[in-house]
Amino acid sequence: MSIQKIGVRYERLLILAAPISFACILVAFIAVASEAVTDKKNADCYDSAALLVEKNVYDLEAKWKLRERIGKIEFANEYVSALAHYMIYGLGSRCKYEIGTQDTNKAISPREFAEKLKLEARKIREESAKKPVRSYGIEMPEKVKIEFFGIGITIKILTLAQVLQLTLAPILILWLGSLFNTRYRETILIESATSISELYPHCINLYLNGKTPELRKRSRSGYYLKVALPYMPTVFRILLLSIFVVPPTILYCAGLFYLGSEQYITLSIAAGFLVVCFAFVNLVSEMNPWHSGKTFPGPKYLDKR
Repeated sequence: MSIQKIGVRYERLLILAAPISFACILVAFIAVASEAVTDKKNADCYDSAALLVEKNVYDLEAKWKLRERIGKIEFANEYVSALAHYMIYGLGSRCKYEIGTQDTNKAISPREFAEKLKLEARKIREESAKKPVRSYGIEMPEKVKIEFFGIGITIKILTLAQVLQLTLAPILILWLGSLFNTRYRETILIESATSISELYPHCINLYLNGKTPELRKRSRSGYYLKVALPYMPTVFRILLLSIFVVPPTILYCAGLFYLGSEQYITLSIAAGFLVVCFAFVNLVSEMNPWHSGKTFPGPKYLDKR
């Protein structure tokens, strides 16, 4: 494949950044703007606290039996202390441990407390489902209707965002991988090119076209400037490429952070890590030694006689 055809293919891949970025913006907006995001995290925290109580129910019940009565009031000091210990060291960093603690003189049994926490989580989710997605004067419906092979499907907006997020992971990796492989092959051909006119003029193909003048006298600053000058276009190429690669990467990772669940935290971290790595490799590829300092000779002028 010629350098011109590869350049055309690379430009088309750059154009794909627009719809991909739009999808990432949509997911990130829903994730950040939705009032239900905070409610979802709170509900997950209550569920996590209930799960901790159920996992340690036998130990907590043993502590529950050690409560003492003073007058008409019962105090469950050891039980409450053990419960607080499990919450502090067992709940995730995003959850406040206070949601899983009780007062010593108003404590209830472990099994009743676990059911109370689950009930609170269900109540938060039911109330959250009634709230629209609203932010900065933009409001989205609670549910959207999608036509799929002639079948109308009604889906919650948050569920749609999570589906888009799941779909975007392989799409971003495929796009960024194709972008890197195409550019890598183009840089190999650019290294052997003798004229700047051989390159396809997409916006990333920014190179020096001329010859740096010889130093008239010894100068340390002039010497380093002459050495660094051919590498200045590399900085501009990386900045230009960042306009296409960095926004969808950041927006996708933001969506993962705000819509992520503790149950799928490993999957979210893996997806975000892969997307960031592929984006980073694309930027670093502009620093390949056979490519970064590429300078084309200036135009040749005929002597006028």
